[in-house]
Amino acid sequence: EPLLANYSDRKHSENPEFFDPIGLEVRPNTSEEILELVVEMDERVKGAFQPTQEDWELQQRYISILEENRENIPPFGDMQRLRMGAHFLRSNPALLD
Repeated sequence: EPLLANYSDRKHSENPEFFDPIGLEVRPNTSEEILELVVEMDERVKGAFQPTQEDWELQQRYISILEENRENIPPFGDMQRLRMGAHFLRSNPALLD
């Protein structure tokens, strides 16, 4: 199964040469995923977000995938800045296998 990327369909249709060769499947986020991410972002801004050990481990697995595929993605200085929502990773850990 291809890796999941949460990019808009519009962005995919504008850049299929980026997404298709590296096996990214574009799927729209659910309203629950969007809500959970907004809540997390609000908590992070307020300094109230407390990631669990599981959250940290899932983020590291996600960053490892990015690092392994660095030559196939646009250049980003610090991959740690490309965090994925904690709830999304907790709900979809198999995507990191």
